[in-house]
Amino acid sequence: MSRLTLRRVAFLVGYGVGGTILGGLLAASIMVMGAGAFWLFIFGDDAWPGWAEAALVGVAYVVALAVLGAALREGWRRGAAPRR
Repeated sequence: MSRLTLRRVAFLVGYGVGGTILGGLLAASIMVMGAGAFWLFIFGDDAWPGWAEAALVGVAYVVALAVLGAALREGWRRGAAPRR
């Protein structure tokens, strides 16, 4: 493999690990804030409908995957950029 390919793969792995950690933390934070908002402003102490949990988890997955995708894209772009 060429040096550029090795550099690109190294950046991709590094940004992928960071994106996974950041995406997980951000998704958990969004899920907790969403559950708090649902509890405080929408449902309160009443029984929550089934779609509420699915909505919270779905939004958390979308946020985590979006952050991971952005990190991987940035790692791919920076891995191909020439050194200064």
